[in-house]
Amino acid sequence: MTSEQIYVVLENQRDRIGLYYAIGVIQLRGGFRVSEVLKMRADQIINETDLYINADKGSRAKRVHVPELRQLLVKCKSFGLQPFKGITRFQVYRMYKRLGIVHCNGVNKNKSVTHTMRKEFVQDNHRSTKNIEVTADLVGHKSIKSTEYYVKKTKS
Repeated sequence: MTSEQIYVVLENQRDRIGLYYAIGVIQLRGGFRVSEVLKMRADQIINETDLYINADKGSRAKRVHVPELRQLLVKCKSFGLQPFKGITRFQVYRMYKRLGIVHCNGVNKNKSVTHTMRKEFVQDNHRSTKNIEVTADLVGHKSIKSTEYYVKKTKS
């Protein structure tokens, strides 16, 4: 699935899936891992439309613009809420799978939901920039080798 297709699925199911919609949008806009989004706290909300998400696994933290989530961000900031507290990454994966949000891995076409949004973010940015260093910086990778892994997967 492409980023656009994923966004359409999320948008069409917005009312039904609630906070899973917000998780998906943050992942799509910033290329974050599910676990990074789930740890989001109120003090990471910069303003009504921007977040500063802390990264895991050696990646750098980065800012993401999510105007679709304005209401949620305002509410969380005002009341000091951790919006995704109690949601596990496995619940998110199951929801994505139910929605048909998957990414084909390599030649054998195994379907995965674990890094679908992150892979799409890297692929989209690399297609538009054609520069592995810029793509690595956008996704927050400290090592270009990590970014090359995602780009290499797209060529299979």
